[in-house]
Amino acid sequence: MEHCGAQAGVDEGLVTDPPSCRAPANFLTHLQASSIWKAQAIRKNPGRLIPTSKLPLIRKAVVAACDARDGVNDDLLGDPRLCDFDLKTLECKGEDGPDCLIAAQVAVARAFYSPTVNPRTREQIYPGLMLGSELGWSSDVGRMHADITKTQASEYLRYGVFHDANWDFTTFDFDSAMAFADRVDDGVTKATDPNLRDFFQRGGTLLQYHG
Repeated sequence: MEHCGAQAGVDEGLVTDPPSCRAPANFLTHLQASSIWKAQAIRKNPGRLIPTSKLPLIRKAVVAACDARDGVNDDLLGDPRLCDFDLKTLECKGEDGPDCLIAAQVAVARAFYSPTVNPRTREQIYPGLMLGSELGWSSDVGRMHADITKTQASEYLRYGVFHDANWDFTTFDFDSAMAFADRVDDGVTKATDPNLRDFFQRGGTLLQYHG
């Protein structure tokens, strides 16, 4: 059976035979939890939402600080992991303005870059967004939204995991609730095992792409 799907569909694709997958969004429970991580950061910081108009400001500063790290000035980061840009350099010295971030917005941006972690074990649940990704933060991928109650992440957890129409994303606990979500999923969308030896030994072919 052939299968091709984006985001949640890719997880189905990775558990079908032969799998054909695009736009991998894996693994789903932890990916959606990372969106809740960002949403909680926005909710906790008054004046927190970074307007779309300021996202190019952050990216421009990031690129200016790190573009040359790969030896080429091309408005791209060859390896964002090598960038050590400090958001503090964009913090407003006084009143809010179009060319700076207030302290609450700096805190939210840091939450977007930071990995989602279990507060008890400090284990990483999902990696943060890369430096240089800022122009995508206003999309459903970045989720720089004041209200995420109708986004894919909240809907998935509300109905697919907790089965509660009144579930509130602000109550999500990244220790016990994360463990519960993984138990409920029980491998349905968690196609994370990289060992495809048996699949390839019987002549399987995997087509996977992104973009």
